[in-house]
Amino acid sequence: MLQITKLDERHIADLVALSDSIGWDYAPPELRFLLSVGVMYGHVDEEGRAVSSAAVFPYTGLASIGGVMVDPKYRRLGLGTKVMNRVLEDKPGIPAMLVATAQGQLLYESMGFHTVGTLHKFLADTYVPVADVPLPDGYELTPLNPAELEWERLVQLDAEAIGAVRRRFLERRVQQAVDGLLLRRAGSVVGFALAVQGPVYRVIGPVVAPNAETALAMVDTLARRHDGALRIDIPSEQTELTRALPPRGFRLANVPPVMLIGAEHLPPRQGTLFAISAQAYG
Repeated sequence: MLQITKLDERHIADLVALSDSIGWDYAPPELRFLLSVGVMYGHVDEEGRAVSSAAVFPYTGLASIGGVMVDPKYRRLGLGTKVMNRVLEDKPGIPAMLVATAQGQLLYESMGFHTVGTLHKFLADTYVPVADVPLPDGYELTPLNPAELEWERLVQLDAEAIGAVRRRFLERRVQQAVDGLLLRRAGSVVGFALAVQGPVYRVIGPVVAPNAETALAMVDTLARRHDGALRIDIPSEQTELTRALPPRGFRLANVPPVMLIGAEHLPPRQGTLFAISAQAYG
């Protein structure tokens, strides 16, 4: 008999195996991070082994859903619908977004989600610097030092970019990041970018910037510092940045839909989000 329960660190090994079974690359460090900033539910079997999962990340006025997985041996039993319903019960009345896989899109549509945009998912085996990317006049890049951060300003910039306040997530993500940059103008912080190391790819994001030129400068700087595979997920409307990446060694892997339930549109954004943190978190 399968039962839905709240998952925790005791289930990390199960979640890694579940991820492997569907071709994903979740590793223990990212799962610990996920559990520290969100709430995850899943079906467990008689031995207590997790065979499905879905997580919700509650921000102020918006929730993001991710980590939706079902063991292939248990498909077509309605587990995906049931665990998604449990996650949605956790934040009633608040719009919830997710990035859909091709396999999950029909399920989400049947539950009332609708498409509000797309992402361009780019991967690179090795970064290929084309040329120096000059910053526009008046801007400068400085290292992101967590001990010296103006947290209120960083939270504000992030909130303007995604349309929701996610202080707890941002504080944890900065701690997790292996590299980061602040974009300054006249001494004030006007943008930032983080890079987090995964088991396969170094993920660049979020990238928050006032324009595509400064966003590309931050992406270029972070990418040059890593001798290995890279990933970045860009809102498809940021066409200037998406055009700049293929000459630099990135290939377009896919264009997944961004879906929403509980509202017609995503919260108002300022057009400053040039890369998301990860598909699970928005």
